Amino acid sequence: MYDLTPFFFPAVAVTYERNMQLGLVRRFAQSVGMGAKVLVNPWIHASVVTGIVFNQERYIDGRRSNNLKEPVALSFNAFKYTNPSYISLSTTQTLFFGINQHGRTRLEGETRLAREIISDFNINITFYNSYDSRPSVAANGTSDISMVFCVGYTF
Repeated sequence: MYDLTPFFFPAVAVTYERNMQLGLVRRFAQSVGMGAKVLVNPWIHASVVTGIVFNQERYIDGRRSNNLKEPVALSFNAFKYTNPSYISLSTTQTLFFGINQHGRTRLEGETRLAREIISDFNINITFYNSYDSRPSVAANGTSDISMVFCVGYTF
């Protein structure tokens, strides 16, 4: 990442999403924006990013839409490295405001807790959340949450 100043940085992303629970066959998004580091110390990093996102969406009922959104993303990472293990907590929550779909809001987030038990052997638990104020399939609801538990080895 290239920093423009010690506190500001550019942000560019291309993402793909599929969420059948909310009736979304695919969402392809391209975004550009600026971010600010709001907290930086040896154990904690936090930042806020905003910009513009162009979405191309296709829904389960065959409808398609192209729309512009203004995201506001908060990222928080706390970690402690001790020899031979580490523990970390991270979350990224992004709120999208519809520009050409007035009144539509979306929230996408991920929260992860990871712990190295012994050298190179780790466990983590990750929670995902998704909210859409106007999902394409209203019968499925407006929210989707999930959890993943992982046991891993690094070599």
